[in-house]
Amino acid sequence: MAIQTALRRVPNACSSGYLRALLLVVVALLSMAGATQAQDYTAPPRTIPRVDLPSPPPALTGPLVPPAEENDCIVHQGLGKYDPRWGIAMRDTFGDATATIADTRDIEVSGLIRVEVSRRSRTFKAPAVLKLRVKSVGTDKFVDLCTVRTGDIGGQSNQYWLARGLPGTGPVTLRVEVIDLGSGGPTGNAPYTLEVEVASSNSPRAGRFGRGTNPNPPTADKGHCELVTGPKRPQARLEVVRSMVVAPESREWLRLEYITAGRNVYLQFEPPTESKAPATVTVKLLRKGSNFAFESSCTQTLDARQLKGRMLLGTSGQVFGGLGQVWRVELSGSGYAGAQGARGSIGVKLLREADPEAALSASSNFDAGASAYVCHGTSGRRTMPQTGVGVFAQSAMLRAEVLVDTDVVSTAIQRKVVEHLLRALETWRNGCRQCRVENLLFVEVNAQMYWLPQAATMQKGDEKHKSDFFEVRGQRVPQGVYEKASGQEQGIQSICLVPEKTASDGILAAQRMLRCGAFAGVNSKPAPKMRLTLRPKRTACGDDPNIVACEADYELIELNLLDYSFRLLDENTPPIGKGKRTVDLFHVVLHEVGHWLGIGHIDNGGDSVMASTMDTSRCIDSVTADAIGASPTATKTSDGRPLAFRFTSRQ
Repeated sequence: MAIQTALRRVPNACSSGYLRALLLVVVALLSMAGATQAQDYTAPPRTIPRVDLPSPPPALTGPLVPPAEENDCIVHQGLGKYDPRWGIAMRDTFGDATATIADTRDIEVSGLIRVEVSRRSRTFKAPAVLKLRVKSVGTDKFVDLCTVRTGDIGGQSNQYWLARGLPGTGPVTLRVEVIDLGSGGPTGNAPYTLEVEVASSNSPRAGRFGRGTNPNPPTADKGHCELVTGPKRPQARLEVVRSMVVAPESREWLRLEYITAGRNVYLQFEPPTESKAPATVTVKLLRKGSNFAFESSCTQTLDARQLKGRMLLGTSGQVFGGLGQVWRVELSGSGYAGAQGARGSIGVKLLREADPEAALSASSNFDAGASAYVCHGTSGRRTMPQTGVGVFAQSAMLRAEVLVDTDVVSTAIQRKVVEHLLRALETWRNGCRQCRVENLLFVEVNAQMYWLPQAATMQKGDEKHKSDFFEVRGQRVPQGVYEKASGQEQGIQSICLVPEKTASDGILAAQRMLRCGAFAGVNSKPAPKMRLTLRPKRTACGDDPNIVACEADYELIELNLLDYSFRLLDENTPPIGKGKRTVDLFHVVLHEVGHWLGIGHIDNGGDSVMASTMDTSRCIDSVTADAIGASPTATKTSDGRPLAFRFTSRQ
């Protein structure tokens, strides 16, 4: 009935009335459809759940500074009561403070101040002297506010603090001077150094705080050498990183070492007798700076008399340091103090300051040893990987042979040589900027296959994208180390199971080398090959004892075991060869693998490991990294002549 009434009204209505009538029709239909339900439905009472919120803590009242301390400096041990009315104005590390030299900061503050001095060390503790001075606006002279001495800071009592008022009502410049009576502990680095925090009643409660201004900033000191009879700091304990006996030839000689240490590194010489010791020893110390490149710290020439009972201390600049800093030590000498033809030797110990709370890993292990030869800080991969030229940048697999004379190299030592070769390939691969992630994903050495499981991670494709290897773009990521593979590993099988129509070019390249998936049963193009030979003879580069190694052709790498002994990164393993000169096997293999990658000698005065002589060959720098996968003709001799890696440029 309601519907008929509404319809009779529609023709007589104006446009707006027509719309109202149509709306009434819709409402009526809905009412009829749900009439029964509407009659039976009763809306539940609307209740809002009650949430009992904790009442806010009462605002702290009372003085921030006890009246008895408002004009005095009274130090308190331990953590003070938290009060949100303080705002942090400065927090900084006073790492240059010693027992005799103050480290200083200036900061503008007003109102009441609170100064906290702490040390994070769990084992080391020593007191400090805190001196506060102020300078008012419009004056040039600082006025002493107070000088206090704390108790032991560190260990269980790791913090001391004081709070007091400032003279006047406006802002002043507060100068905080700290003398660390522990001189920075055993290493002079955190956590043994002191930290200072200054809070003010008028400072902002949130936001970034300042670090203060050092009125006496450290100069850009690149380091120095000095002869000492003991550690630089009284609390320091020295540990031996490596001991060696150098038996130089009658002509000029060279010894290279890489170690990890802190700001200080020590060399202790032990000539057996003055008559048979080298007449002079020249030490050159270089350390990695803030830009990752090696920078000269100092060079010192000593005679036998200066060496007795003393150590040579090499110190890097204050702005560098760090417990994991890498040092390169170059030792060279000339002639003997004894009669002509006398044989002599000199004992050398490399020492560093021990860290009781975070022991350093010696550079003799694989990780630290290999990382010492990388000195460029830019990203190892570009945003989008490119396909470079040369066998390295275009292949997913390398087949290599390590050929040795069993009379000189045992089977166990041969396995260690394989490890050094694999680590050299990893080092170059991680620095390549022209290569895809699948490049050298697999390496077959003496019929044993190795692979990089971490780099082989895949992301599955969909209707729009094909399955491909996953890579974090635009940053250097650890690619792991080569592991033995049988071919039945789940990751390898996952690569082989990707259908051809959904596989990327990288997946297909890996399947081609593995002869699986789309290439099962297909005779694929052989992978590039490398042959590394270790035999007690000189190389194809010439009958010259100054030649350490040679790239004889585009596959063959030869090491000279007649004139050289090759020291392994594992210091517990005796060197390979019977030569009088000792060199690092990893250093030489890294250089020679660089030739196999298509890089020639880079003698540009920089740090390139591809320099033609060992005394100038240091690490993979930015210039060297840019050459990986580039055109071989840009850096390599085009006629294919052998490339000799010489021991020294001094003939």
